[in-house]
Amino acid sequence: MTIEFACAACGKQFKVDAQMAGKRGKCKACGTVNTVPAAQNAPPALDAPSTRVQAPVATKAAAPARPSPVVPPPMPAKAPAARVPAPPPGVPVPPPLPKSATRPALAPVPPPLMAAASAQGCPACGAPMGPAAVFCTNCGFDKRTGARVSAAAPTTPAATPRRGLQTWQIVLITCLAALLIIGVGVGIFVRNVVRAINQSPSFASLNTSANAGPFVPAFPELPPPLKTANGTVEVYPMTIGGTGPGLPMHIKLYLPAGPRTPRSLPCVFIAPAGTRLLHGSAIDDDVNDPEHLPYARQGFAVVNYELSGDVPGDTHGGIPLARLAAPVSQFMAADGGLANAHAAIEFVLAKVPAVDPTRLYAAGHSSAAVVALDLAAGDHRIRAVAAYAPACDVVARWGGDLNTMNRLVPGASDLAARVSPIRHVDEFNCPIYLFHANDDTNVSMPDNRAFADALRSAGKSVQFVNVPRGGHYQSMIQQGIPGGIAFFSSQGANPVAPTSSPNSAVRTPGFPNVPSPRFHQRLPQGVETPEETAPGKSWEPDAAQLDKLAPETTYEGYAFRPPAGFVQLETKPADHCQVWQAKGVLGVQFSVRVEPRVERRRTRPFILTGNGASPPGVNQTLALMGASLDYGTIAGIPFTRATRELGNQKTVIYTAFEGDHYLLLSASAADEATSAMLESAVRTLHKQ
Repeated sequence: MTIEFACAACGKQFKVDAQMAGKRGKCKACGTVNTVPAAQNAPPALDAPSTRVQAPVATKAAAPARPSPVVPPPMPAKAPAARVPAPPPGVPVPPPLPKSATRPALAPVPPPLMAAASAQGCPACGAPMGPAAVFCTNCGFDKRTGARVSAAAPTTPAATPRRGLQTWQIVLITCLAALLIIGVGVGIFVRNVVRAINQSPSFASLNTSANAGPFVPAFPELPPPLKTANGTVEVYPMTIGGTGPGLPMHIKLYLPAGPRTPRSLPCVFIAPAGTRLLHGSAIDDDVNDPEHLPYARQGFAVVNYELSGDVPGDTHGGIPLARLAAPVSQFMAADGGLANAHAAIEFVLAKVPAVDPTRLYAAGHSSAAVVALDLAAGDHRIRAVAAYAPACDVVARWGGDLNTMNRLVPGASDLAARVSPIRHVDEFNCPIYLFHANDDTNVSMPDNRAFADALRSAGKSVQFVNVPRGGHYQSMIQQGIPGGIAFFSSQGANPVAPTSSPNSAVRTPGFPNVPSPRFHQRLPQGVETPEETAPGKSWEPDAAQLDKLAPETTYEGYAFRPPAGFVQLETKPADHCQVWQAKGVLGVQFSVRVEPRVERRRTRPFILTGNGASPPGVNQTLALMGASLDYGTIAGIPFTRATRELGNQKTVIYTAFEGDHYLLLSASAADEATSAMLESAVRTLHKQ
């Protein structure tokens, strides 16, 4: 007995043995899995409640949805089911399968759609379909749902296609890989830095015989010199080779032009400025440097020496501390620059016979002033030191950044304390010239004043010069260096200006009441000794200027008329002076100083006087500064007048001894009319 039935999908007719009833197999035409029905006298369970679950159709999220075909109107509650042909008579019918094993019943198909299928074929593409077919093998249209589906295994849930990586996932993976590579690179860099730091010596063990090897310099011979702008100074750029702390290093040697005899020159050593106090600096190639030439033009040999630990490309602005690790380590290995200074001194003593080894001095500005002070404290061959606006407490200057620097370079905190002049006051054994301007915005006045007070408390010799203005740099150029030169001269430097120097023939006028033998011992060679000469002309005020002067006032037994409209500045009794300044105008001022003669060596200098010593010492200072000198009398009192012009600024200073007083009158202006008015105010002075 056989069973005939049609494929539920494509309608293809099949004939199988009755024993196959209830078994499942694929349609050879469309691949649909069909269940062989029972004999005809056992109706299929098509009217049973449908338990078939429609497989979902997976779609890509990014693909636009395919428009669905038009859905026919709602179907009646129940449609007549298609009947399977009955098996031939006499064929035994097997018992029905349990409900769970039977194929799920197909969803009812609306009669109009079935009718259309029989008459027209596929309603979607028009391809022929069998009378009982519900699935088009040509386009995949399913008459039961009214939509196209995959032709493969409609009764099996479709597998979800595997999607590729999204763009954001690719970007994320790339970024993570880059971060991993950077992290590995940073780790290697930090490891190398730490390894280099651990291999550098700590500050506590620094000396010239350990860590960096023995000091074995290779001193060069002097090359052909370069000439400065006016030809009065010769410059020798050189490199000191060899091994040991601070080597190799570059230097510039300045020598006064002309013949030089052995041991005829004092020598001043100057390091480069502009560092952060814990690293070094290279020297520039400028042979006309205004921080060096004034000394050489007055008869000093000058050595400008390099400091180990330069920061290449440094613009002196903000910089990551990690970039300073290597320079700080190098500066530390050079003993805070003292090894460089030591090499420079040894070179001069070995190769420059014109330098007197008993007349060695140190000077510097800002950070170089700190190095100069450290050199003076550490090398007792230095006879005196001039420090212009030094940062005397390096630890306080660095603040909280010092802890970070110390983590990068172990020992940096100890180095900062070691190079802070205020922290080793007891080590100074030579006189100190300390200079500062009130309007300096880089180094504060309290810093320098505290250092000066600490030196005095320790019984050290210090001359603290405080000028009202000039800023951090210009005050050093215009007033600090001239004062430093005079200070060195008072400490036995005795420089001899080059023969062609404009100041070599300066005549210093004498004072009738000043004994000369004492002054002879202090006067530099090349400057004539004062003579007991008669007073010069009488200086009287200009009558045309008197209406510009205020009514007469008195101070310490002297009467005078200050400029009208000027404001009197506050001064301390210890200053022994009165100062008037033009309202709202810097640099225009008039002052009268009346100082007890017995205190002249202890008072602070004022304006351009340099060291506040006796009038001959003042005149010597002014001559060294390049001021023109003449002399005369005011109200019968003999005065020396020094006139100096810097740019458009003219300063006139009158100095004299009168009885038990030292008189100093000054006038500073930026134009001739104001200068004439101020000089007239000076000349109104007379004793009450």
